[in-house]
Amino acid sequence: MLSTLATVRLASPSAFSDLTIDIFKLAIVSIALEIVPSPYATIRWQQNTQYRLHMATFALGSSLFCMIGWAVIALLGVLSHFSWWMAPYAAYLGIQRYLDMMSQAENRIPEYYKSLCVAAALRLILTVVGLLVVKGEDHDVLWASLSLSVAASFIVWMVIQPQDLRPFTRRGHRASVKYLFCDRNFYYAYYLNTALKRLRDSFLPVASSFAVADKVELARYLLAMRSVEFAMGQLRIVEAILANLANRDAIFHHRTFQLLLLAVLAQAAAFGVGVFLISQTGFNNETLILSAIASFIVYPYVFEISFRSDAYAQGAPLRVSVSFATFAGVLAVALFALTKLNLLLALGLVACPLLAQTVASLTYLATRRLILGHRVVTP
Repeated sequence: MLSTLATVRLASPSAFSDLTIDIFKLAIVSIALEIVPSPYATIRWQQNTQYRLHMATFALGSSLFCMIGWAVIALLGVLSHFSWWMAPYAAYLGIQRYLDMMSQAENRIPEYYKSLCVAAALRLILTVVGLLVVKGEDHDVLWASLSLSVAASFIVWMVIQPQDLRPFTRRGHRASVKYLFCDRNFYYAYYLNTALKRLRDSFLPVASSFAVADKVELARYLLAMRSVEFAMGQLRIVEAILANLANRDAIFHHRTFQLLLLAVLAQAAAFGVGVFLISQTGFNNETLILSAIASFIVYPYVFEISFRSDAYAQGAPLRVSVSFATFAGVLAVALFALTKLNLLLALGLVACPLLAQTVASLTYLATRRLILGHRVVTP
């Protein structure tokens, strides 16, 4: 969050917009990370601890795929700005996904989030030093700070926890590739919701980068959503906890009240951070309205976390696919309506995900009596 503030204040709102949009574009390319879907792999990891070895192999291979994908979109000129520092960031995505799954499957969430805090602190320092002291080109500095910070946090993790490096340096990677290939029939059912999730997360930011000509207006929308992402990032810990089967059973009876309390706290955080960030581009009454509308997204989101974890625990990924497809459909219709009405302003753009998230969360209630798709089983 502080890195976002430093970017807007020391670089420019347009530099922040370009960086954010390019990260979303890389996220589309990184769909290769989900060839073995995360929800399936996390549950299998808990059923069979040897699965971590196979996922370490996959992390190395998927990082290579992300590098290739980055090179392709860079050559096609899709990115807002090119920087060689994007390459190490793309390479790290596979490793980051592995650590994320490990934290959930082995209930090591505090360790993982400490590493994220280390990365955030390093990124802030590098951003400030790069922009104020080195005075490098904005986009190179921003990508360098992002890439170097995540790389440094990974190195620190492996120095403190050297046993976590062994799955990467061991022999037998070829056998792991064969094992994952033979396992493929058990995770095909997750592909649809994986693709839809990428579409859901990236569609509006990427589409708005082409549709909205005013960079400041685009930045205000992205800053509003950044405040929501900040609140959701804290709630992401809850989703990680619920991904662990033992944790789910322990908190089952009090979950609704706990989630509602968290949603209230998350909304307050999203609103406060939103006002602070958006005001960096100029404060007016719209700043308060924009922050308020964005902050309400956390309510349907926090209950989607609960519903989604239930669906994955039931081995019903198509319930999640229905929700993701609904989100994408409502979002596309809302954006089309804004375009036709010539209302492509920050307020309208923020209202789109609020509407889409609310409707998407309600689909879980409509499908709760249905167990769709294949159950997760041990091969």
